[in-house]
Amino acid sequence: MGLFRDLGERVEKLKRQATDAASETYVCAECGAEFATGYETCPECESESVERVESSGRGGQ
Repeated sequence: MGLFRDLGERVEKLKRQATDAASETYVCAECGAEFATGYETCPECESESVERVESSGRGGQ
């Protein structure tokens, strides 16, 4: 049973990490572009005014 318990704990950890990553959104303060990956500059307008914001965590709904 130890194998299945260990596997279950790893799956739960992975699910938590995926949920946490999905709740992060980045927004450009200059043009308002939203993207899921943190960039040092905006991929749309190349501004350095990129801010991290928390999304609702509901899959974009």
